[in-house]
Amino acid sequence: LKNPHHNGALGEKLLKRISPQIVVVCNGKPPAGYYQKRIKAAGAKLYTAGKKGDGRVILRGDEGGWVVMTGK
Repeated sequence: LKNPHHNGALGEKLLKRISPQIVVVCNGKPPAGYYQKRIKAAGAKLYTAGKKGDGRVILRGDEGGWVVMTGK
């Protein structure tokens, strides 16, 4: 899930309904602590550019599923 622009926090009900495996937040600051906890409670991994700067997420599908690689 690409998080909404300007660090908009999605509600708990919506996160549970879509049940993302990964949430990507692309803005200048990391998301608020309560939102990070909400994402973790939904069972998703959080990737953010807030502290580490730009990065990329590469999704590669194969017969065994998806492989997620991160890096600059």
